[in-house]
Amino acid sequence: MCVKGFRFTSISSACIFARMKNITAHASSLRFDFYSTLVAAVALFAGTSREVLAQGAPMVIRGQEILISANLDSRGEAPRIPPLALGSTAQVMASVGDGSLGTLALDTSTPAGPIEAVPANVNEIMARCQQIIARNPRASIECEPNFLSKKYATPNDEYFPQMYNLKQISAPRAWDISTGSKDMVVAVVDTGIDYGHVEIAQNIFVNSGETPGNRIDDDHNGLIDDYYGYDFANRDSDPMDDDGHGTHVAGTIGAASNNQVGVAGVAWNVSLLPVKVLGQNGWGTNSQIAAGIRYAVSRGANVINLSLGGDRPSAAFYKALVQAMRKDVIVVVAAGNAKRNIDRTPDYPTSYGLDNIISVAATNALDEFSAGYSNFGANTVDVAAPGNDILSLAPGPYLAIGTGTSMSAPHVSGVAAVMRAVNPTLSFAETKTIVMNTVDQRPTLSGRVKTAGRINFARALQGAVNNLRNPPAPARIISASASRSGTVAKISGTVLSRYRLPLAGEWTNLICNGQGVSKEKTGAGGYYEYRFNIARGTSYSCYVEDDRGSRSGQVQVR
Repeated sequence: MCVKGFRFTSISSACIFARMKNITAHASSLRFDFYSTLVAAVALFAGTSREVLAQGAPMVIRGQEILISANLDSRGEAPRIPPLALGSTAQVMASVGDGSLGTLALDTSTPAGPIEAVPANVNEIMARCQQIIARNPRASIECEPNFLSKKYATPNDEYFPQMYNLKQISAPRAWDISTGSKDMVVAVVDTGIDYGHVEIAQNIFVNSGETPGNRIDDDHNGLIDDYYGYDFANRDSDPMDDDGHGTHVAGTIGAASNNQVGVAGVAWNVSLLPVKVLGQNGWGTNSQIAAGIRYAVSRGANVINLSLGGDRPSAAFYKALVQAMRKDVIVVVAAGNAKRNIDRTPDYPTSYGLDNIISVAATNALDEFSAGYSNFGANTVDVAAPGNDILSLAPGPYLAIGTGTSMSAPHVSGVAAVMRAVNPTLSFAETKTIVMNTVDQRPTLSGRVKTAGRINFARALQGAVNNLRNPPAPARIISASASRSGTVAKISGTVLSRYRLPLAGEWTNLICNGQGVSKEKTGAGGYYEYRFNIARGTSYSCYVEDDRGSRSGQVQVR
């Protein structure tokens, strides 16, 4: 494990100072061929002493935790895990996220506290998994070790760079076409985000269905006060970044721009959803990552950024990505920082090979492949993007320099978000195809990346515009109903995004018989209500419209 050197600069000060920080994460423990890999692992470790295990075994938290996940149903949804016969009255399965995941410790005497990594006793864990599945023949579940994830770091002691990366991908030309839309939700599944950072606060997703701090699950999704997102690492509602990595990633995707301070993000207008799955010490379990992905899908994410990964399997992680694919979510992943050919030595989630995954290698300021750290694979890694000396945000009013494929992936996430904003009809498959077909090919990427190219934001965005098949779907969905009490009419309803998330009802206007009417109005949290006096002998045909041209159906008042 290398320690990353960062140079931070306060946005309100010209002073630059050094701070040591582990932030380039590419963290998980995955392998696609889940069962065959685990069978091999059991054979390898059977009869092996704990001392030998400690040298090269996959890691779990102290307590030897099991991960149980519900299989997806025919609609691509993950149901809640039913009550299970666990074989021990002393053990209780801990539900994770929406209840479709659960964890169980073999060693119940282990005290709660910060994550402590120990070698996995794969043989013992899989034997217990087989017992649980045998005791619950009607339950559609899978069981596996709850392997740990750990962020990776790459050394960096370069001088304070300029933002060459945005020029390299032709961002200024792209911004002449579009700078994105707040309707696009990009989930940063990482160490959290400093959602109060001056350079990113205005682009943070807000769950208007929740009232922050009231300790009530207002939107009935099973999570209390998830106003800014959720922290699956600590199982609370505050996804604040206590590491730095997630904030850096988020800044590259969508830092506020054209505001005379700080840095520019790829997408100037976007909604960034903080989903914390890695803790302050850089560890996170596959249950946390899978729960975070499922949460992002449920919150209407269009793009998910995963600047994390590894080389161990997880059925739960894989199913979460499949669920995202079935919901038309594109997932951008870092290829990894181990300098290896992952066509031969797989790295996940890249090597799952799912159609909705875009895997990203790194290039440097010379527009060459970053051979000093970046993974590659002519059959598995799709594109490259700048990853060396990337200037972005750090928690507090700071900027930071980062290097790694973790820094490359968010460039592609930002591009995908703006593409889907300018052309909401794009599917994940069309988005991926356009990104791959519009790269700038470079000699050093030939044989290392499937497209042999580094992304070109302007060309990809123009490709999205050229691919418009139908008029864009309405930005919002407005319902309306009418009622009458005496001489007072009431028109009420809700305003939702096209992903069925509540938006502000105060953005609406009431039109009756082709013109506005005198009325009283209220609106908050997606709900709106109008009241007006009915003129004697007059019938009204009314609809509600918003500031973007979306409108409800007609309702009648007689």
